[in-house]
Amino acid sequence: MRLPIVTIGLSITTICVFLFAGALPDHLVWHSGADRQNWQWVSAHFAHISGEHLIWNFTALLLLGSIIEQTSRVVLGLALVFGTVSVNIYLASLFTLDAYAGLSGVLNSLLLVALYFLYQLADYKAASVITLILSLVKIAVEYFFELSIFSTLPWPAVPEAHFAGLIGGAIFVIILDLHKRTLLKLDL
Repeated sequence: MRLPIVTIGLSITTICVFLFAGALPDHLVWHSGADRQNWQWVSAHFAHISGEHLIWNFTALLLLGSIIEQTSRVVLGLALVFGTVSVNIYLASLFTLDAYAGLSGVLNSLLLVALYFLYQLADYKAASVITLILSLVKIAVEYFFELSIFSTLPWPAVPEAHFAGLIGGAIFVIILDLHKRTLLKLDL
């Protein structure tokens, strides 16, 4: 079992951003309209609304990233890119709030990739399917009831960003499944 150094590095980065920039750092948060800076397309995913928000995302990143990184650091990097791009497409086209921050949308891409790898293992097939179903139910409940199930945030929940992350993850899993040998050979 290898040390998930990329995941640990990204997790430490999220903590450092919070410690040095604080909760909801305006210069890092993604803004709709003319106030948005180009770096906010990435920095917003590392900015968090509160300590509770950070802890949930930090924990999920450590868990999901470690699962993926055990198989491939390249796949982890590509999953992060697909997740970021899919959430950013949502932000650019359908997002209706003034600002966005947090990693949870991107983490939903990692969730699908981690479940894909776990599904390949006989002992985890059923758990993978159940986790996927529960994740979809969670997003639907948050969407239809306009709430956040696992946390209390000062901002409204954005389950659409979670769904966008799932879409990005699904697209990447299809590509990964078609080109698994090639992608896994690229591992660092």
